[in-house]
Amino acid sequence: MIKNIALFILYSFSFLLFIYFIYLIGPFSAELDVKRLTFTIIACVLCFVFANLERVTSLKMFGFAITLAKANKVIQDANETVEQLRAIAIPLSEIMVENLQGQGRFGSGDTRQKEIQKQNILAILRDLKVSKNEIKKISSADRKWVSIDYAALIFSSNPDPVHNREWEAYWKIYHDTVTRPTASECSAVLKRFQIETPEALEWGIDYRHYEKTGTHRRLDEWLSRYDKRDKGR
Repeated sequence: MIKNIALFILYSFSFLLFIYFIYLIGPFSAELDVKRLTFTIIACVLCFVFANLERVTSLKMFGFAITLAKANKVIQDANETVEQLRAIAIPLSEIMVENLQGQGRFGSGDTRQKEIQKQNILAILRDLKVSKNEIKKISSADRKWVSIDYAALIFSSNPDPVHNREWEAYWKIYHDTVTRPTASECSAVLKRFQIETPEALEWGIDYRHYEKTGTHRRLDEWLSRYDKRDKGR
């Protein structure tokens, strides 16, 4: 009701201004008053615009809707591209993480550089909004090689196998087959052959921690695990 009254007033005022405009330029006017004429035109236009504001807004909104539809199409295409990238990146990253740790058995290659490369891969996945569960799964893609390395660290921390014939036989089988015993199995082997050195036990604790959490308890020690051996070469 109020809206209709306001529209009636605006249309009426606009009509009166139009009549006044005709008067200003018509034969009844003594002289052409430019200022009044300009003011009348502006006022008339404003009244018409306000009276038709809803239509003007609708028109603008329609144009905006077209632009918005185009923008949404671009966004949709971009989202689809990201989804495609994500679908490709997940399996490739899993392979890359596994291969990084698998390179250079045992100990060739810079272990720190490998870790940096792995973290870079995971960072890219986070940027692609890959889920935390997927990233965790990819991060543990090298678990097989990490387990092998931990077992090797535990067993190589013991006295020379030649001083223990049983241990020597086990070591040969282990070394030739490159098995990956669990932390508990490694602990049982240490007890069996009575070779529980402090260093071996410490690596055993690290290995159990890794099995439970997927992280390294002593990251610096893990990354420098081949340094002593390499220095002795």
